[in-house]
Amino acid sequence: MPLYGIDQWYKLFTPCQLLALGVFAKHTRGAREALLGAGYRDEWSEAVAAYLGLMLDRLANQGSTISQWNVGGETIGGSHGTR
Repeated sequence: MPLYGIDQWYKLFTPCQLLALGVFAKHTRGAREALLGAGYRDEWSEAVAAYLGLMLDRLANQGSTISQWNVGGETIGGSHGTR
């Protein structure tokens, strides 16, 4: 990314995207705690948190300002390669 003048992580996103990522991250962490508080087993809360974390990673990858449009598949390629 330094070749494009992006030398810090937050520069990959617009302010609105950063806010959305922050809110999703906050509630992803909160979901695990809520499941534990509701009496679910630790394994289930860890699994849900892992899936939500993976979704957050995909959202950040495909929602960055340098994402690419894949013309052949008509999909978003993401900023760190195609997933």
